[in-house]
Amino acid sequence: TSLYILIHGGTEIMVVVYVALIIAGRKTFAQVPSILKDKVKAELIALELGDLAIEKAGGPANPDNVGGK
Repeated sequence: TSLYILIHGGTEIMVVVYVALIIAGRKTFAQVPSILKDKVKAELIALELGDLAIEKAGGPANPDNVGGK
């Protein structure tokens, strides 16, 4: 699904989606596809959330938030 959007020119949409997921704690910056990392990092920095653009391994930043709980 995300690959389809990227292939069809939806890069900016996916950047916004990943930024929102990172802010919500559902994804980490390490989980962002490499093709989007520079743009996602720039958006996080623009929002003064550059501290979220850190390469750390793992799943969602908040495991209790998985599945929208």
